[in-house]
Amino acid sequence: MNFQDRTQIYIKIVLPSCFAIFCLVCFCSFSDDAIPLGEGDVLSINILGYPQYSQAEAAIGPDGKISMPLIGDVEAAGMTTSQLRHLITEKFRAGEFLRDPRVFVTLIRSRSRFVSVIGPGVDEPGVYVLEGETRIMEIVARAKPNDRAMLGKVSVTRGDEQQELDLDKLLSQADLKQNIVLRPGDVINVPQDRESFAYIMGEVNKPGAIIVKSSVTLAEAIALAGGQTQNALVSEITVSHSGEELREVDFTLFLLEGDLSQNVVLKPGDIVNIPLDTKNFVNILGEVRSPGKIKLPLRGMNLLQALAQAGGATDDARFSRIRIISLDKAARMIDLDQAIETGDTSYVPMLSAGDTVFIPEKPMVWRKFTQLVAEIILLNTAISLIRQID
Repeated sequence: MNFQDRTQIYIKIVLPSCFAIFCLVCFCSFSDDAIPLGEGDVLSINILGYPQYSQAEAAIGPDGKISMPLIGDVEAAGMTTSQLRHLITEKFRAGEFLRDPRVFVTLIRSRSRFVSVIGPGVDEPGVYVLEGETRIMEIVARAKPNDRAMLGKVSVTRGDEQQELDLDKLLSQADLKQNIVLRPGDVINVPQDRESFAYIMGEVNKPGAIIVKSSVTLAEAIALAGGQTQNALVSEITVSHSGEELREVDFTLFLLEGDLSQNVVLKPGDIVNIPLDTKNFVNILGEVRSPGKIKLPLRGMNLLQALAQAGGATDDARFSRIRIISLDKAARMIDLDQAIETGDTSYVPMLSAGDTVFIPEKPMVWRKFTQLVAEIILLNTAISLIRQID
């Protein structure tokens, strides 16, 4: 390789690499030196040629000081790494411990150089570390503002003072005055446009606020809220808006008949309440495995379905004398054996809200008879097995 070739390699590769390293070193030095140190920061302090006086890790204590060999405690909080380096150098000189010390101060871990981002206008609120001279727009961008963020109403709390900034102006008009330099401990609040929300309460799985965009129907809102619970009374939903009359919605008409007028479109600020259903239940008692209340589905429920919901009948249930008592105390007797024997479901009545179903127990004589029959069958089975063995 001749001299000309080596020169070209030096110009094209070596010089750019050196320049990049130089820029990186300068940038890192600026980043470490741009923000004052604080409590909890961990420093590496190297006295060139004097490892016995150096500190691999020196943490700034609650009093804002670090401890150094020979010179004792040194005030570090509030200083930059450059200022601290000069102070340590002067203390070694003043005490005549070292004539011309070469001191290097490096920030290893920062526990004080952070700001907090809060508010519903960002998707990733939390604590963010400041790196060098950091401006507010950089931190807000890292916290990922969402579609409803009110960037024109961002506030920064610094100690006892609060400053409001209009980041919309920064973005639309390049108003750089809004892009302030942050300091450690600043708290940034990014609010959200609350008028873009509707609120759904009551018998839904995830009650709370939902974002209302161009159009959100009641069905979509219920889906966004995780769907209605089993105890929801969807026939008596109310929708209210500030300054307007309460609107009642029978959502069952939409679910069962497709009545779109009941699938109302929500507006920002609407409050939807889905009440608890205390009406559409039947009580099932007596010879069933899980007696108690059963919720009536929208399309109704017959007696056999109610028995299945109650875990089925016990072995002692008497199907021929089932009683159904309505809310007005009217009672009727149902012979379910006939429906079971013939398979004719016309003998199986539909239940109404508030009905009480009682499944009685078989008479003692009948129970003893069926028990005897079962024992005879068991004995016959045993005799047959013994004969087969013989």
